[in-house]
Amino acid sequence: MANDAAYKELYDRMTETALLGSCGSVLGWDERTYMPRGGSSHRADQLALLAGMIHDRVTDERVGDLLKEAEAAPSETLSPEAVNVRHWRRDYDRATKLPKALVKEIARVTTIGQQVWGDAREQNDYAAFKPTLAEILRLKKEEAAALSDGSLPLS
Repeated sequence: MANDAAYKELYDRMTETALLGSCGSVLGWDERTYMPRGGSSHRADQLALLAGMIHDRVTDERVGDLLKEAEAAPSETLSPEAVNVRHWRRDYDRATKLPKALVKEIARVTTIGQQVWGDAREQNDYAAFKPTLAEILRLKKEEAAALSDGSLPLS
């Protein structure tokens, strides 16, 4: 890859972003396994904040500039660097279509929804989960609309 500096900076940025994502995974695992009942609201705020931070990092204009530099450099199609750049481009293009507020709200609502679903499941009470599920579906439709090129029906 001809532009090693652009690739190196992208690699470092994406590695740090992946580490932030893995922090979110640990928080999610803890929520589902050890977190005391009633802690989901605070955990939802934590995960929403983290989702917003990750979104900011992925959609940073500098990332877009670095991707352009890296893509302009000749490379073998199947080289690890070229594969990484294609993957990062796909992530960047997808993330830039999504508003940060939506990304954070999906993280918040799905985190709370996990606790609501667990409680409703224990009580065999679908009606208790139904409003949360409706909110999650509304948000996911909003996400799909933001990502769509208009060719798929959303209703």
